[in-house]
Amino acid sequence: MSDSHVYDFLAQLEQDDRLQGSVPYKGAEIHRLNKSWIPNAYSADGAVKEGWDLLTRRILDLQRNDPAMIALRRTLVDHTIGTGIVTTANVMVAGDLDEEFNAQADEEFDWWAENEADYAGKLSFGDQQRQAMEEIIDKGEVMLLRCTDANPSRSVPLCYQVLEAEQLDESKDWPAAPGQNKCVRGIEVDDAGRPVAYHLFDAHPSDPYVASAYSSTPIPADRVIHVIAPGRPNQTRSISLHSALTQTARDLDFYLGTELTSASLGSLFTLVHKTKFPTSGFGFVGDGSDSTPTEDAYGNPKVKLGRGIVCQIAPEDEIESFDNKRPNSDARPFIDLILLLLSMGGNVSPYRLTRDYRSTTYVAARAARLDDSAAFAPLQRYIGRTICLPIRRAWTAQAVAYGLINAVPPSVYRRARRRWDRVLIQPPGVPQIDPEKETDADIAAIAAGLATMESVCSRRGLNWRRVILQRKREIEYAARHEVPLNYDRPSTPAKRASDEGIGDRGQGTEKR
Repeated sequence: MSDSHVYDFLAQLEQDDRLQGSVPYKGAEIHRLNKSWIPNAYSADGAVKEGWDLLTRRILDLQRNDPAMIALRRTLVDHTIGTGIVTTANVMVAGDLDEEFNAQADEEFDWWAENEADYAGKLSFGDQQRQAMEEIIDKGEVMLLRCTDANPSRSVPLCYQVLEAEQLDESKDWPAAPGQNKCVRGIEVDDAGRPVAYHLFDAHPSDPYVASAYSSTPIPADRVIHVIAPGRPNQTRSISLHSALTQTARDLDFYLGTELTSASLGSLFTLVHKTKFPTSGFGFVGDGSDSTPTEDAYGNPKVKLGRGIVCQIAPEDEIESFDNKRPNSDARPFIDLILLLLSMGGNVSPYRLTRDYRSTTYVAARAARLDDSAAFAPLQRYIGRTICLPIRRAWTAQAVAYGLINAVPPSVYRRARRRWDRVLIQPPGVPQIDPEKETDADIAAIAAGLATMESVCSRRGLNWRRVILQRKREIEYAARHEVPLNYDRPSTPAKRASDEGIGDRGQGTEKR
């Protein structure tokens, strides 16, 4: 290196050092190693708009083909939604539960949720919740469109249709202007950012069987439940919950593919022919075929191998077998590291993601369950508040109007709607690791006043009122049929005298 180049290099280092010490936060320093890392600034909707389409297509490809991403989505859906987040009426009268209204409302809603919630008649309400959660994971958002089915056999006309985010007409995209609302990729909002209308394609734009897939219709916002993955303030559209995992999952797939390919090649019997004279003859004899090598279309020599082969080479040639050292003994720790990164980004424990419990201890499993429960709880509450609660309230209004619930007249319901719309949201329960120990702990907590039956039942995915009523039914039914029921826990058997001090006594000789 010339003197001028050395001076230039040292001057550059000095300049980099000055830049490095010019900001109070190290993350904002600019030096030789990060000077190319200067991201652009985006608003919430601007960032989503720039990357949504390609990122979503990549996520969907991984969700179709990558086992780790499939397992991650399944884990989130199974433990967030389960068979469905349940709502139960919780109407109070004079400080006590309105048993008549609550019983009627719950019974009728359970029927509707199981048989009539889906516009197409294919899914239960729990199935729709699972489908909506999958869409939020994959695309960051989902819509449930309120529909009306006038079939007289239905209990109420209300039903819903789950719509994918692709059905938003993104060509409807413009800034606010005098007398004109802003429209963000198909969602028209007012000055406060509240949705006014959703411009929805009449069919999925990628559906090859629909001719009018690219025609859209503005739908009033009060008919659409638009659920987006929580993100930045003032965000209108959202992005996949797994957006940060795309490259990691792709890297894992590439690494596994490379390892498998190398291992497959390594399982073949491969020879390397070293020769000073490439034109000298080379072949294998003894297989009954011509040993003279031939060439393929690219000039590569073809060598035929057969049983009982004998290698025929020139005096100064060498033959070596090739071993590519596959499968790689270090592959498993490296794969485990990538799976750990996926579990961290997906906010689930590695145990739940891989379902590999071979080296799990009770303490580790319990800690993982507590962490996962804390991660699932906000999602469960969010889905319950944005999907289950408004749908339950919309159903209650129609059920009262159509006389399905006769415990309250429609005029009384209208005057105090908040009172009659009170419901409890019940997420799926948390499985017990050690049922006996955890049940004993719950009993002790209730006895000490540190827990209630409601809190204990809720943690197990049960409604405490339904548990009490069902227990009452079972006791009365058993009594009518003269079948004794004993709900008391069996006491621990007393130790036998012959069992005491086993190993400390001789053959009939008292210990001294």
